[in-house]
Amino acid sequence: TSSSSSTSSVAGPTTTVTAPAGLELAVLLNFADADNATAAVNTGTGPDGKYKRDPLRNVNGPEANIQAVHLDADLRQYVRLPHVSDYELSEGCVGLWFRAKSLGTYNGLWGKDSAGQREDGHAICYVDREGRVVTRLQRASSLGGAQTFLISAPVSLKEWHRTITCFGPAGAQLYVDGQLAQTNSAWTGNFVPNNLPLVVGALNWGVEVNSFFTGRIAQFFVANRQVSPATIDALLAGGVVTVSPSTAASTTSTTSTSTTTTPAATTTTTTT
Repeated sequence: TSSSSSTSSVAGPTTTVTAPAGLELAVLLNFADADNATAAVNTGTGPDGKYKRDPLRNVNGPEANIQAVHLDADLRQYVRLPHVSDYELSEGCVGLWFRAKSLGTYNGLWGKDSAGQREDGHAICYVDREGRVVTRLQRASSLGGAQTFLISAPVSLKEWHRTITCFGPAGAQLYVDGQLAQTNSAWTGNFVPNNLPLVVGALNWGVEVNSFFTGRIAQFFVANRQVSPATIDALLAGGVVTVSPSTAASTTSTTSTSTTTTPAATTTTTTT
């Protein structure tokens, strides 16, 4: 079942993708900040975030018009966004660009989690020691404590990559560099009623923030619909984007996962 779709038209060698009505950014961080403490929310209604332990901001990102923040795991640097109700989404997409300089066991990209499973809708995304992007989505213990892991193939160090995790009526999907890495069409979790803070460049799945990232992160966003990477590109570009036919085909702008050959993720039940 598709919860949202974009319109597209093919003209010659390219495809035009248009963001659908109702698709909005709950938050966008561009990291182009002069202030060494405040991570300005460039789009969204929530309060600004905080840079923790003075990471480098406004450094070169994946493209000329995209800036980044440079984080050092040894210094325990990350970005924290306080929770607002706009982040309690029944469907949506969360994504960012990253360029890993080195890898530890868990290299946090973003998290909306805590110790235990008291709240529903916990989520984290990280790069593991083998260079694979991993998203874990988790239900509350009171709802059975199920969790699903979506895992990509390894990505290269010291190069820019983009990851997007989507959830909603069509299950859950992990995209890396515009390609569907893994899907779980049976997943029913979302961000409701998750009222935990968002962290970028670390994970908050313990009593304290941990699993810090070393490298650069750019253009962190949360969108309010379950759509394709090409449709997210259109939204970030102001409503319309032109992509190659191969890109449009691999990131269809509906949320259906019925035609993908990507291995399905497994769902397990835990009490941790």
